[in-house]
Amino acid sequence: MQGFIEELIERAKRSKVFKRNKKSLEVKILAGLLYFFGLSLRRASLFMSLFEEVSHESVRKYYHRLKYILKQPRKKGRKFIAVDETIIRVGERRVFVWAAIDVETRECLAIWVSMSRHQFIVSEFIRWF
Repeated sequence: MQGFIEELIERAKRSKVFKRNKKSLEVKILAGLLYFFGLSLRRASLFMSLFEEVSHESVRKYYHRLKYILKQPRKKGRKFIAVDETIIRVGERRVFVWAAIDVETRECLAIWVSMSRHQFIVSEFIRWF
């Protein structure tokens, strides 16, 4: 992971995607990566505030700048995807856990949790593929 971040720092320096230098380049890249990997803007800014004060709006801007130097992943063509759901009881509530797998490779593609079960939820989940 260290080599990956160093490579991103070098790419950012070469391409000059960050115009101002109030915050260090490492903080900007790490904040953008935290959001890229799934943390919310506010949680990424809260985590980054342990090192240097960063607002959630700054994290959003860093991410949008950072996506110019990140390689976009290629979508893999899949022939068959199986989607299944199961019901889990959490206290007195019912929670629906959805899973999608590639039938040929048996690779888990996504897992999603919802509080209800209807066509809109299924169509939103399937739209990712």
